[in-house]
Amino acid sequence: MNSAKITNYIVFGLAALSSLVAGLQVFDWTAFFTPQQTIAIMGGLNALGVMVKGWMATAEQMAKSMVGVRV
Repeated sequence: MNSAKITNYIVFGLAALSSLVAGLQVFDWTAFFTPQQTIAIMGGLNALGVMVKGWMATAEQMAKSMVGVRV
């Protein structure tokens, strides 16, 4: 398997994870948890979302550098 395919799989996986996190962020957690627990859950999901977006940006930059695209 070449590096371009591996990079594409990583980007697709991160995009799916980002979509999952976004879906969980709009879920009504207060139906199952206390307000304090809901705030902690949403804080964790927001932090995870930021990390995934940063990871995606890094993967895109690596992919551009691998194929020699100049920005």
